Amino acid sequence: MTIHKRVGLVFAIFCLALLAWNIATPSNDDHILNIIEHSILSLLFIISVIIDNKASRYIQIVALFIGSGITAMAGDLQPSSAVSTVAVIMAYVYWKFQTFNIYFLVSVSIAQFVFSFTASIIIGYTALIAIGHSVIWSSVPFVCVWLGWTIMRQFSEDVIKQNRDLLEINRELMEELHVSKRA
Repeated sequence: MTIHKRVGLVFAIFCLALLAWNIATPSNDDHILNIIEHSILSLLFIISVIIDNKASRYIQIVALFIGSGITAMAGDLQPSSAVSTVAVIMAYVYWKFQTFNIYFLVSVSIAQFVFSFTASIIIGYTALIAIGHSVIWSSVPFVCVWLGWTIMRQFSEDVIKQNRDLLEINRELMEELHVSKRA
């Protein structure tokens, strides 16, 4: 099973569980919104598992950003930022750990900033505090991706160094074996 199918399956199951929870708890203040959100997200993730092409990866990333936006608009800035972080990480994984397209970075930053700013204003923060929250929570996804990239880069450099050392030892042993056969 490819990575996007596994990821889609996990998110589909998670969203279906959230949908079931929201159906079972109608006293929730955001009951209808949550049912609509988790129904749509469940459907998108199920579709991403069924289809087998690059579109399924984009569906997952867009679905996560939709969830992040709805969560921010509900006033939950930290969970929104966490979901956005997962979306950015998934984009990074699906693009095989290549450098991000600048349009993607700018779009994500602006969207997260707008969602966080709007939610902060709705919650009742002053414009200055809302801007501060927005800058912080729209930066979290990229800080997390940078951290992950830095850790993976260090790990891969260590593995490459170990492989080079092992190849050098192997070369030396082969030379010794070749010299001892001559003697």
